[in-house]
Amino acid sequence: MIDIVKEEKLRIAFAGRLDATNAAEAMTRVGEGLETLDRDVLLDLGALEYISSAGLQVLLKCAKAAQAAGRGLYLGGANPNVREILKISGFLTFMKEI
Repeated sequence: MIDIVKEEKLRIAFAGRLDATNAAEAMTRVGEGLETLDRDVLLDLGALEYISSAGLQVLLKCAKAAQAAGRGLYLGGANPNVREILKISGFLTFMKEI
């Protein structure tokens, strides 16, 4: 499940699993939320239990949109397993943890 809320930052909250079974739907929802990006992006991974390479592509789309709009990309709440996947894949090099 994905929840997109415009607050001080555009908060995109992921829950459950983000893998090949739901990555296409997630990509569509995230794309809609990023269409008119006028603020920094916060990826809220507090309720995300698992992420696969297909899920990483969704996060990469967020990163590219933020970069293209000149906005910051922030990461919050990742559990140790998800954080380790992000670290190994190099994602923590371009995301700021809060």
